Amino acid sequence: MLVIHGVWLSRVGLAVWAEDAALPGRALRRPGRAPRERPHPFAADHTTLAAALGGLPGEPTTVLLTLPTRGGSPLDSPELDRTAVAEPLRGPVAPAGWRAPALAYAPDAAFALLRDLDVAAA
Repeated sequence: MLVIHGVWLSRVGLAVWAEDAALPGRALRRPGRAPRERPHPFAADHTTLAAALGGLPGEPTTVLLTLPTRGGSPLDSPELDRTAVAEPLRGPVAPAGWRAPALAYAPDAAFALLRDLDVAAA
């Protein structure tokens, strides 16, 4: 299951990324200080995202996201339905930077993508 998100980027257009419930929900711990931005541990890759969005190809890119984070991992979106239940993360929730694969769409292509997704959902 994917939870698809969109972010509007100036000078780019719509960037679409997704959380993938099939991927592990926790970031790998590395010794030393955590970098400012880390790879999102359960973001869908470009190929998975393109397949989910259908026929309109986007430009592969990476987006920098500020997401609620607990215990060194981003929190799942409420809509993300995981089949495996993991032990809950402990500690305070704070914003942190995460890098995620995304597909970018210029404004006209973004409109076409959203229109096609709306028609497919109907």
